[in-house]
Amino acid sequence: MKYVSSFLSLNSHSPAAAKSLLFGGAHHHYSTHSITETKSKKMLYYLTAVVFGMMGLTYAAVPLYRTFYQATGYGVQTVEEKIARHSESGTVTEREIVVQFNAGVADGMQWKFTPTQTEV
Repeated sequence: MKYVSSFLSLNSHSPAAAKSLLFGGAHHHYSTHSITETKSKKMLYYLTAVVFGMMGLTYAAVPLYRTFYQATGYGVQTVEEKIARHSESGTVTEREIVVQFNAGVADGMQWKFTPTQTEV
């Protein structure tokens, strides 16, 4: 009878407290809450570490890029080196290039374009 009267008096104020009284004490409710807090803190630490790790990799990308390409010799040529290589091999580096502008459209389109300049 003691449990029934306690249940009835607690039921109107706090359903969680009444449930914990009937099923063996209030420890179950608080232990679940602390487990949830622990999981939340672990997730926060994990996500914070991921963010800082990504920022660290971002800052380290350029030095790692330079180190890799200097070690392998791949893609390290400067513009001056490329020009010197082309002039040594006999490739023409100075010539006039004519660019022509085409103002054509597809047959089904009803647009009409005319360039102000036909070539440069």
